[in-house]
Amino acid sequence: MNMHPQTSAVDSQVRAARERLGMTREQLAVKAGVSSSTVYLVERAGLMSKTTAAKLAVVLGVSAEELRP
Repeated sequence: MNMHPQTSAVDSQVRAARERLGMTREQLAVKAGVSSSTVYLVERAGLMSKTTAAKLAVVLGVSAEELRP
């Protein structure tokens, strides 16, 4: 798995998009097909693979590039 530390701005983008849609971390995880711990790591530690970015982007209605530096 290709994991890259992300900036806090990226974590904030994921959290902001999720909250804008009124979703919990668990709801986002289920809809994106990832674990809730993955969503937690993205939002708290900025860790996200390209695959995870793509899955989250689809659910959040943004491009994967917007979620990655």
